Amino acid sequence: MQEEIKAILYLFSLLFYTPTPNSLEEARRIASSIGYRALEELLNTVSYEDLLREYTRAFHGGPRAGACPPYESFYREGLIYGDTSVAIAKLLGERGYKLAVEGELADHIAVELELASLTLDREIIRRLKEWVPELRKCLETRSQLYANLAGKLEELLEQL
Repeated sequence: MQEEIKAILYLFSLLFYTPTPNSLEEARRIASSIGYRALEELLNTVSYEDLLREYTRAFHGGPRAGACPPYESFYREGLIYGDTSVAIAKLLGERGYKLAVEGELADHIAVELELASLTLDREIIRRLKEWVPELRKCLETRSQLYANLAGKLEELLEQL
């Protein structure tokens, strides 16, 4: 069961990074291999271009333009790269991990999900449970696709 949860968390991390053709194919493969039919069906209905367009609509342009920043610090502190980002970077280091995604902040949802997928770290999972609902609410006004993904993630987190 733990391996399946790790795979699902990793699947969500792939979906919340900036999409690439390879990441979409990997997400489809994982969804299929673990039998996550609802997500598999959703991913089979979108092209890479559609997913990238939705990602851009959802997350780019900044809060003033109505975009939903994918950073925990925004939902805790109202700004990007706040104390939360620094705390998550410190937590990564304490757990023996180094941020490998160049140019990305440690409190990006995909980074946190990837760490959770590797470790099932209770603190990271708790943190995600606290702020993902706010992200989902924001996404409901920007992208139904990403709001749907965030809703599925929220359901998973509530089970952990």
